[in-house]
Amino acid sequence: MALSILGGLPLPGITRNLLTVGMFVLLSLTVVSPQPGDFLAASAANAAAEVLMAARVVVALCLLWAGHRGWRGLQRRPHPFLPN
Repeated sequence: MALSILGGLPLPGITRNLLTVGMFVLLSLTVVSPQPGDFLAASAANAAAEVLMAARVVVALCLLWAGHRGWRGLQRRPHPFLPN
């Protein structure tokens, strides 16, 4: 998100808020995710791990898109700290 701001193309408010909430929820679910043990079937723990991994990939792709967008905006500027 810092590249987006420096590039002069900050993410719109709703997009920024959804991305931040998504990262917070993903972190929270990762912390409380089921661990394989005697009280939980290993298949349920594996399914939860697969879902969390897919969510991490989606968040990483969103962050990659925002970073690429900001990097292009930063390259278009005559100087990083001067307005266009």
